Amino acid sequence: MAKTSRRLLLLTLIVALVLLIPSAIPLFKAIERDPPSTFNPGPGGISHYVWKQSLVKNVRVLFSFSDLWKFDPGSYALLIFGPDQELGDVAQLLGWAENGGIVVVFDEFDYGIKPFTQLGVDLARDFKTIAVADCSIGGTPLVLVLNVFTSINISSGWNVICEFNGFPIAVSHSIGKGKLIVVGDSSIVINNLANSRPWWYDVNSLFIDLVTENRHLLIYE
Repeated sequence: MAKTSRRLLLLTLIVALVLLIPSAIPLFKAIERDPPSTFNPGPGGISHYVWKQSLVKNVRVLFSFSDLWKFDPGSYALLIFGPDQELGDVAQLLGWAENGGIVVVFDEFDYGIKPFTQLGVDLARDFKTIAVADCSIGGTPLVLVLNVFTSINISSGWNVICEFNGFPIAVSHSIGKGKLIVVGDSSIVINNLANSRPWWYDVNSLFIDLVTENRHLLIYE
């Protein structure tokens, strides 16, 4: 019964995507010109997501990884959306994760992923399209709606959370008491999605709730 319901949901999403692709084209343009930033109220920003989350949990903006230690690693998750430059030294970030923190990097370019290649993760193939990835988080099946994304290469020690046509799209790696999660799309909760496709937005917001274990949030800028 669960499998049937899951397949029905996936089929419904795919049909909707096919029907709505012409009107979804502006999403691509929004991603290219607007950064997924807390401070960007434009189509490509994530100001709506941050506001919505702040109604139900603590949400703080982080400008330096050295400030991570002000927040309990067991209570917070750090979200990094499409940084516009390489993250640089991530030793503080990894140390915080080792103590129980959850770090989630959303990026289809090298800036957010490159610092972690030493851990056996790298970007692979680009997909300039809208698609639905099949996911499983802690035994919970769900889907993730993608819009211009990249698949991910991983080595042993990584677990696939979401895949599209057999390509890993979201992956997880344990780091001490915490974990690092990499998602090959920085646009899953942008303002344009929240305003024009609220049900897509809700599905993707649920994905973040699950991978972060519904913790309080730190948004890196």
